[in-house]
Amino acid sequence: MSSIASGFRECVRVLKDEGTLWVSGTLHNHPSIGMALKELGLWIINDLIWYKPNATPLLQTKRLAPATELIWIASKTKRYYFNYGMAKRINGGKQMRNLWVLPAEKHRTDHPAEKPEWLLTRILLIASRERDTVLDPFMGSGTTGVAAKKTESQLYRHRDRRTLLSDCKKTRRGRFGPHTCARDGPQRAAL
Repeated sequence: MSSIASGFRECVRVLKDEGTLWVSGTLHNHPSIGMALKELGLWIINDLIWYKPNATPLLQTKRLAPATELIWIASKTKRYYFNYGMAKRINGGKQMRNLWVLPAEKHRTDHPAEKPEWLLTRILLIASRERDTVLDPFMGSGTTGVAAKKTESQLYRHRDRRTLLSDCKKTRRGRFGPHTCARDGPQRAAL
């Protein structure tokens, strides 16, 4: 079993039958991610391409500037939860496609793989019900926690590292203040 598949094994073990696994990757690892998901016997639901029209240009002149990230969506069974109605509402009443043209954001922390809050909020609104448990096995910059709070989901951190959580609290201070639930609030149109 590949090292990537070994890393996902525990996530798959605790994944409910109706749950989904969303894994982000870039050119350097997305072929390996797809193979790992297949090795684990998962059903690949979609490959989602996030196109960043404002991607950072490269200083290097020997290759094309990367402007996309691939997000794999997989499940143990074909009975997974997917909130089609929410996806359609977020997309202005139209069926949502697997190409999301949305701008990247400046990182708010020093974590190199930080994702924008809107991206994770959008994913949670589509892939989970209110009060569902969300597993973030890496808990890098804490953005999944912010999105889980916003969507009234429960966050389970796989790695309980005090230093990491302390750093997340410092960098995210003030972002957990009063809010309306993204499932009902007006901000869903901006997702």
